[in-house]
Amino acid sequence: MREETDAKRIEEFLAALKVGEPATTEDFRRELRANIGDRGLTVYLMWKVLEERCPELDAKGLMAEACRRFGQLKSKGIRAAAESAHAGESTKVGDGATGPTGTARVTAADWMKGGSSRSGVLAWDQRFEQLNEERAVKVFGHCPHIAAAKAAGATDDELAQLCRDIMIHADYGMAAAFPHLELDFPGKTCAEGGNCRMVIAYRKE
Repeated sequence: MREETDAKRIEEFLAALKVGEPATTEDFRRELRANIGDRGLTVYLMWKVLEERCPELDAKGLMAEACRRFGQLKSKGIRAAAESAHAGESTKVGDGATGPTGTARVTAADWMKGGSSRSGVLAWDQRFEQLNEERAVKVFGHCPHIAAAKAAGATDDELAQLCRDIMIHADYGMAAAFPHLELDFPGKTCAEGGNCRMVIAYRKE
């Protein structure tokens, strides 16, 4: 009897979650933002706990380094995608292009596309302004990380630090693997009240 009751409750619960039903774009966006926001909130709370419990440590620097290493891991996917896209081409970075000899040619467009996804476009409300070999620009209209930290009570100053001093280093970590490219975030970020602009371009000699 209990097994039958449990089975019915489980069935009703899954039906309420709409498991197996196609999600609308807005449903997908909302759930993505909630899940991605949890990552930002976790980083924020780890930073604050480190500051409180271990004041002798550089809590912000440690969290930034963790994010940078995360970005370095993600960069492997960018390189693999670029190598696949340019398979069979004789031109490599270092052979007439700017960059270390022997590595696959990763253009600004390659880097931006490799670091972007359908979920990212939806969750961050992203739009692209440029996407060519020498320069690519993406604008963020929303940041789930910052929204989640703000909802948890983070101050404006903490939000700015969470973005500029900590989480943005994941992106710098992704770019560091490609020294012929330079990453910049000119203007205000979402945490600072702006529409964050990410610019990746060939590094000037």
